[in-house]
Amino acid sequence: MSNAFRGVLIALMVITVGVPKVWAEQQPQKKVYGAVESMVPESADAAYMEDTPLTSVTTVINYDSGVMLPDGTGGMLWRKGATRPDLTAGDDAREVKLKVRELANQLLCNLDWEVFKNASILPVTFVEQDNFERSSGFGRYVAESLIYEFNQRNVPVKEYRIGNEILGRKGEGEFMLTRNHRTYVKNRRSLAVVGTYYQVKGNVFVNARIVRVSDNAVLRTAQLVFQQTDVIRRMLADTGPKLSSGYVSMRDFTTMTRANDLTAIDLGEDLH
Repeated sequence: MSNAFRGVLIALMVITVGVPKVWAEQQPQKKVYGAVESMVPESADAAYMEDTPLTSVTTVINYDSGVMLPDGTGGMLWRKGATRPDLTAGDDAREVKLKVRELANQLLCNLDWEVFKNASILPVTFVEQDNFERSSGFGRYVAESLIYEFNQRNVPVKEYRIGNEILGRKGEGEFMLTRNHRTYVKNRRSLAVVGTYYQVKGNVFVNARIVRVSDNAVLRTAQLVFQQTDVIRRMLADTGPKLSSGYVSMRDFTTMTRANDLTAIDLGEDLH
């Protein structure tokens, strides 16, 4: 084989092998058939076909939990699911924390710090505006968070729910906080932080005030509006009496149905 013929053969092989490489680099645009607008394809550059016209896919804010189903003719259909906003429960929880921080800032703004001399502040559970005998997880959380916020600002705070003993329960732990006793405020210079909340559809109105125990004088006030997110709604739902624990004896079927363990009524006897 001559050198010239060999050169021509090698050139033809290079051209032949190189063509698939070029084709591979210029792949056609991906398409998804039968999808709806909320469908997110594999890549941002992909497009889907709906009713034959080609439509570009845009960035979506909500996530769709739908499913892809066969349409019976070889194509696919997208069944739209419930959309969820791009906002996690963690963001809602942090928003509640920031709101309570703002409440503390309002209460301490322009307050004469001499009032804390030889005194302490006592945040108590916030109650429903229309019923001072009722509260919820929301009202208890606001009081707990205010203890933290005041302490972080070097405001003297007193924990008034400490019991006289440490109670240990097997399999549960050791406990000292209690709500089963009355706490008398001996220091008349103490300041109580009290508050109410009123809920309507979509919002919760909160009013708070610092009250001097000696003469019930209101030293500072604050108010906020909380948006009723899923977190807030669950906290507000934690209202009213709680279920108490109990004990039920469980035995095997034979023991439970023995004649000597049953009463006359259980045995179907007539009572005279």
